Amino acid sequence: MRSIFKFTVPTGDHRTFVSAVPMHSGAKVLSAGCQGSDLVIWAEVLSDSPIVTRKIRVIGTGWNLDTIDGDCNHPFLGNFIGTVQFRDGTGLVFHLFDLGEEN
Repeated sequence: MRSIFKFTVPTGDHRTFVSAVPMHSGAKVLSAGCQGSDLVIWAEVLSDSPIVTRKIRVIGTGWNLDTIDGDCNHPFLGNFIGTVQFRDGTGLVFHLFDLGEEN
């Protein structure tokens, strides 16, 4: 069955800014947002597809991109998903990029 599911994006590894998100294989990421204090993405999935690990890069506004993966010439941030602004008084703004399914 085709459905739209919500997935919570963990904070991730601060050396690479990459989060591992369990998600259905072949999912089509649609958008990003926040619910409460959670960073989330929505994706169109086939609910009977196996669960795989999807890599999502999370970068905050003002973060040093030169430190991504320890390579100051990193050519690819990922496919842009969206920008999320938290309205909980923290003023946090994150930019999410899809790196695809983990091999």
